[in-house]
Amino acid sequence: MVFGLFSVFAIYKVAEARRRPTYSAKMEEEVAEAMDRIDPRGHVMYNGERWVAVSEEPIEAGETVEVVGKERMVLKVRGKG
Repeated sequence: MVFGLFSVFAIYKVAEARRRPTYSAKMEEEVAEAMDRIDPRGHVMYNGERWVAVSEEPIEAGETVEVVGKERMVLKVRGKG
């Protein structure tokens, strides 16, 4: 009986986790603030954390940027303008 209840609970939790979007999927289309010049690499403040960021165009410190992707621990950003 106990094993059956545990099995049902475990299956429910696995199904729930599979429906939830991944962390990187939530990141896309959000904004961050450039902490220094990004040309092509720099730093942004995203959700209270300092991240390394890359951009195809130069971005000045203090500008708001759009997060368009993530590769490992580096955010891909573009100017929001």
